Amino acid sequence: MSEAAAPILALRAELLVARDAARLAADAILARYGGDAEVRYKTPIEPVTEADTIADELLRTHLLGAFPADAWLSEESVDDPVRLERSRVWIVDPLDGTREFIARRPEFAVSVALAIDGVAALGVIVNPVTRELFWAIRGQGAWLEVGSSITRLAVSPAPVASDSYFAVSRTETRQGHFQRLQHDLRLRSIGGMAHKLALVARGSSEGTFTLQNRCEWDVAAGLLLVTEAGGAVSHLDGTAFTFNQPAPTFHSIIATNGRVHDELLSVLRRPGYR
Repeated sequence: MSEAAAPILALRAELLVARDAARLAADAILARYGGDAEVRYKTPIEPVTEADTIADELLRTHLLGAFPADAWLSEESVDDPVRLERSRVWIVDPLDGTREFIARRPEFAVSVALAIDGVAALGVIVNPVTRELFWAIRGQGAWLEVGSSITRLAVSPAPVASDSYFAVSRTETRQGHFQRLQHDLRLRSIGGMAHKLALVARGSSEGTFTLQNRCEWDVAAGLLLVTEAGGAVSHLDGTAFTFNQPAPTFHSIIATNGRVHDELLSVLRRPGYR
């Protein structure tokens, strides 16, 4: 990567370690992609595979090995409340989009974020299949690396929601959550929350949203990507996100190119939809 192309003024060491760790986790996942994955269920609707747990172990070893004073919050690790006493916490989803991984759809990713004092400061997302590596540092832009090529990300310039495409959950679509929106918005069903947020950051979709519960690890890296690419993110009520909470669950996620944000919020707030 060229230093001139993407100057790293802060969190340089953290970014280098996070990128390397995410790539190692992505390699471990890819080695198990396309085979007969052994699937078990944490809950009746939450699958987990060997790839999830191995990626989690790799990330934890590399990130906390480099920064042992930091705290840890991961989908695949037992939550340790000591994280609430720490300023810095790594928020990780080792395999976001496990259903897509099982179904052999390349819409899953490794998602790694560092939150400092409740604010996402660094985010890294890697798609193991496409080898695309997205990263962002707060105040320093969002970037995409593919091989030796690096480009700065920018959200779509689309000005109105009616002419926009919104990436939404394939599972929620199948469950009928968006039936009342079909005449108001153009929706595309896509898997993986981190994957969808990366699409918004790179300008391939004008936004993504859900009014269903999502955990901090689903979105911490992706929301930073969107804002650093020029977009906007909020809860349905318009408030900002705070990370490393005692209950790390958000009840709504709205992320857009910024230009259509208020319009989308107005549509989603209509009586009878939620």
